[in-house]
Amino acid sequence: MKDVLIIEDNELVRRSLERAFEREGYTVATAGDGQAALQDLSASDAPPKIIIMDLMMPIMDGWKLRQRLLEQPRWADIPVIAFSGAGYEDTDKTLPGVLCILKPVSLPVLFRNVARLIGETRPKDSN
Repeated sequence: MKDVLIIEDNELVRRSLERAFEREGYTVATAGDGQAALQDLSASDAPPKIIIMDLMMPIMDGWKLRQRLLEQPRWADIPVIAFSGAGYEDTDKTLPGVLCILKPVSLPVLFRNVARLIGETRPKDSN
């Protein structure tokens, strides 16, 4: 598996995030929904260092995906950043161990949080 797994149903957003992370030196895998992400994770020998996901997705949303990740010991400790335009504060669903960021997502903030959560510094300074 790559450094970063981006799970986003909007292809334009998904590809934009993929390119942005690649420019920062990360290797990136992508999926269009939670179910596809689980299939990719199952097929991989090594988990990603971090998962970045949208909350509102078809087929399997971010809440269900997080639940499934927590059920598997090899995935439970992967740091997760979730973002949503709907606002996670407006729901009674919880996302244990997830950093939630409201859309629109600021790339410098996202990069800093990714580096912090995986305990790395990147060669580029994303101010």
